[in-house]
Amino acid sequence: MAKRFTSTEIWGEDWFLDMPIEYKLFWYYILSNCNHAGIFKVNLRVFCSLNDVKLDLNKALNFYNNGKDRIRVINDNLWLIEDFFFYQYGEVLNLNNRVHDSIEKLYNRYEVKLSTIRGLKEVKERVKDKDKDKDKDFSLTNKNETFEENGKFKPSGNYKAQGEELLAYRYYKHLKAVQDRDSNNQGEN
Repeated sequence: MAKRFTSTEIWGEDWFLDMPIEYKLFWYYILSNCNHAGIFKVNLRVFCSLNDVKLDLNKALNFYNNGKDRIRVINDNLWLIEDFFFYQYGEVLNLNNRVHDSIEKLYNRYEVKLSTIRGLKEVKERVKDKDKDKDKDFSLTNKNETFEENGKFKPSGNYKAQGEELLAYRYYKHLKAVQDRDSNNQGEN
């Protein structure tokens, strides 16, 4: 279930207070049912049948955009909540963050330019993770000599890699035990 920040100040704003109650409810429906990028797939039929009301989309847009653009119409079926990203995530889009990266991909899919996102002040570009590259180069044969110090596991200073090193050490010890057992069995035969 998605969780969203909501503004308590909305109950003191004229644009919201001047709307009929079904349009206020529809506003919260939009906020609750948009995706994590603030893009809402318009389906008035579901909302109206759930709440036994009748709404007009043009009226809704007029209410919501009264005095300030709050909804951007991407196409007939998709709306963008203008302040959604800023309100939920802040003023920086960090492409190293998986959520932000997926938001950027959604914006690109629907041709929403990042420069048009209200409140967005900075986009942090993707940085290649050096630790991920190290993980790719990790192999048992290169590490076997550094696993033991006085017969015990000797972790590196890189805490991120210690779990993998410990796993490799245990695997190494298992292989060594199997080899010792096999060589003992061959000596008995």
